[in-house]
Amino acid sequence: MNAGFASLTKLKEQLLAASLRASTAYDAQILSIGRGVAAQFECVCNRKFARVVNDHCSFPADRRHYYLPRFPVESIALCEKQDTVRDGWQTLTDLIQSQDLEKGYIFFAAIQGVYWSNLRITYTGGFWWDTSEDGTGVCPTGAATLPDDLMLGWYHQCKHIWNMTDKLGVGISQDPAKQDQGGKVEMLKIVLDLIDNMKRYQIS
Repeated sequence: MNAGFASLTKLKEQLLAASLRASTAYDAQILSIGRGVAAQFECVCNRKFARVVNDHCSFPADRRHYYLPRFPVESIALCEKQDTVRDGWQTLTDLIQSQDLEKGYIFFAAIQGVYWSNLRITYTGGFWWDTSEDGTGVCPTGAATLPDDLMLGWYHQCKHIWNMTDKLGVGISQDPAKQDQGGKVEMLKIVLDLIDNMKRYQIS
């Protein structure tokens, strides 16, 4: 099961004492934290991290280039254009003139239309990580694995939120000052430092 950037089992190993890991009592809370932090990372870094096969990305056709949201890109399967809903999507065979798949960058041979026309790219890209609970997942050939610094930052932020959480639901805590009072959860400085090189600053 995908808990954000690892399986639920792996995240529980980071958050729970060994004696509690077999219990499912906190699974829902831990999943929520893991997936929420992963989504927060995507917002901060302006990109999508998870590897998706044949993902679709559509955008206005009045441009010469685009940065695909999932990268590194493994392959681009199809390029299409839609001028009207009635006409539907039409395949373009010579749309891309140059590309940098490591950055998800594609440059077009020419502007393909006006702002109400749309281009759609079908591609495979993003990072792979093992979501199997027994750790037997196999990375697909050609896929990029999740960088260690990104995973470490995710673990740190998940631990931070978990430590702030009232697990029993009655406000009992060794340090009441650390209890989550419903305010904004700030990202730790060490986490921001770890994921800084993952940020995308380009504006497509």
